[in-house]
Amino acid sequence: MSPGHQPLEAPKDPPPLFGKILVILLVVILAILCLPLLVAGNAQILHLFMFGWLEFLSRTVARISWNWDLVGMAAMCLGALLVLTHGFLKWLTTQIAISRGRVWSWPWRWTWCGTSSLGVLFLVGMAAGGIVHQAGWIAASPEPLYEVKRGFSHVAELRQFHLELMMTMNDVNAELDETRLALEASLARERNLKRGRTAERLTCLIIVDASRRIVGGILFHRVRSRPELSQDILYWNGSTQDWVSHQELHALIRKHQGQLMAL
Repeated sequence: MSPGHQPLEAPKDPPPLFGKILVILLVVILAILCLPLLVAGNAQILHLFMFGWLEFLSRTVARISWNWDLVGMAAMCLGALLVLTHGFLKWLTTQIAISRGRVWSWPWRWTWCGTSSLGVLFLVGMAAGGIVHQAGWIAASPEPLYEVKRGFSHVAELRQFHLELMMTMNDVNAELDETRLALEASLARERNLKRGRTAERLTCLIIVDASRRIVGGILFHRVRSRPELSQDILYWNGSTQDWVSHQELHALIRKHQGQLMAL
């Protein structure tokens, strides 16, 4: 007599201690990342680190335009792939179990777990690609990685405001009205965090194209603290960026006459 089919033993679940250790490691890593910010006492950096992604989503999600044809096609392809993959794995594991005199089939939850894992790997790959892209951009940038600052620097103020303006433009696709609103909200948060009123000491003339998109600008202090010949006016237009002197300001205004607007 041949022995009857015996159910195939399912693999044991990992011990609950593994999940606790993983949570503790994540908490420790987060604490290590936040510790320098707490020691430095920089409230703005800590605020951006903890809640900056929420502000980014609130600005970005509202501007997403969905192509429902592509979304529907992707959902259909994903559903068909799930059904076919699950059917193949179920058939394969059933045949293996029968050959060993047991009864067992591939569960649906394993298919969903495998699909979710592939999605996470895809996101990790995108994040790694972004890190490599930014690292290459920093390595190829002519700007020095470090600079020595002696006291208060008006040039540093211009650079900081220009960087914040460029980040805001990237978030709103350089549209003039949206950039004004987003930058005003960002400066209001800075004032609430008691970081001063830097933007009120600056003048920013924006260069716009026919579609009211920002393509460049001229940034300088309202009250000059340097001689007329010093190059402390930041001018950029497209990929061109340069520091110019006060004597060149009138020529730049004439060059872009009809395109300049106050930010």
